[in-house]
Amino acid sequence: MSYTTPDAALDIAGGLSAPEITSDKVADFIEANVLANLSGTSNYELDRQEVARFISDVRYFPKKKLQQVRDLHPRGMVYRVSSHPRTPRQSGGYATADGTHYPVIGVDYAANPVSADELGGWCGVWPVKEQKVRKMIKHRALILSSLRGYVGPGHLRAVVDAEKIGSRWFFHTEPAPAKATKFLGKGIILQIPGGPISNFV
Repeated sequence: MSYTTPDAALDIAGGLSAPEITSDKVADFIEANVLANLSGTSNYELDRQEVARFISDVRYFPKKKLQQVRDLHPRGMVYRVSSHPRTPRQSGGYATADGTHYPVIGVDYAANPVSADELGGWCGVWPVKEQKVRKMIKHRALILSSLRGYVGPGHLRAVVDAEKIGSRWFFHTEPAPAKATKFLGKGIILQIPGGPISNFV
């Protein structure tokens, strides 16, 4: 008997006490290579043991526990950008001042998040007010990329600079402090409120 995204969603929601996990979210996890699709088609089928390992590895933070995430930065400055599975940019992409070209958007957890041309989910052009951007740079805010609330290993960074591209901002980052990297571990899931695609946690 096949093990489908609704089955996995029920198990993940129950195992992590995360009621907002849905079949659609599990499908995005598959599209972003968090979980594998065994069927090789759009009719997703998962490995029950892989999902069990995911539940064991990942920690869930509902709204009432998000302060633990904010505490990773001395000023509580942990900025979230909401990503989605990797897709090509319809406009052909964009280039930063150093000449690096980014032809795709979104996140692919099978890719190395620290390679020079990897988006990692946190890079991109984000609609952030300049005053907020300057504050983030000054205090080396942490930035995390969340896919439906999921933040994978390597997808938490420190903001060191930013450049304006059009009306939006591209963040330049460095590895997060060891404390934050250790906290992230094998991944976390945050309860994300509706609203802006990017905001402080």
